[in-house]
Amino acid sequence: MNPKEIKLRCMIIIADRGLGDGISNLVKDYAHFQSIILGRGTASSEIKSALAISEPEKDIIYCFIEKHNVNYVYSLIEENFELNKKHKGIAFTIPVSSVDGYTSFKILTGKND
Repeated sequence: MNPKEIKLRCMIIIADRGLGDGISNLVKDYAHFQSIILGRGTASSEIKSALAISEPEKDIIYCFIEKHNVNYVYSLIEENFELNKKHKGIAFTIPVSSVDGYTSFKILTGKND
């Protein structure tokens, strides 16, 4: 597949501490260059309430996903971890507008051809 035809998204998933490995394993066939960071929130109680966040300790998973897989990955996460329920977490994507160099592209997409 031509690198110019693939559109990438950086997916960020913020979930309760301890869920990161499970989420990462669940999406491993679709997500590339995964990383889990341990996070600790400092938001005010008003912001926590608005974002439906309870405990401040979180796992932050980020990875790269090809655009055509994003909705399926969202559904996998929801089906198995119910992140849309109050105080469970949040998942979102950010478009990756460019990748510098074909080697970088192959690393981010897991394409080794």
